Amino acid sequence: MKTADVRQTLEKCSSEPEIQAEVDSLFVRFGDKDWKPLDDADFSTTPGLARIGNALSVDPLWDIMPIDPNEIGVPSHMRLRFGQHFHYQYILFFRTGSDLSSIKAPFEQVTNNVYFKP
Repeated sequence: MKTADVRQTLEKCSSEPEIQAEVDSLFVRFGDKDWKPLDDADFSTTPGLARIGNALSVDPLWDIMPIDPNEIGVPSHMRLRFGQHFHYQYILFFRTGSDLSSIKAPFEQVTNNVYFKP
């Protein structure tokens, strides 16, 4: 999947303001200090994000990831992992107001606060 494909999927499933509001609501609900795997029940109030996950994978894997400079050096984010076992791809969703200046290749910007790692 390429960045343009991810952008198109997001546009088909939801709007950028809706996605951002849903991401922010999950951060309010769960915080960003600890790693938190998310399951289907966690998306009961976020239909746009649920549609995105289901459009990309039969079993999308969502997590809230705290700041970890030793991993990829980006602010806390929600991560959607999808794809084949030997070649996962990632979409990172950042909360409103995040400092995204540290994000570098291989991550590509999809929308304001959404990045993709092909």
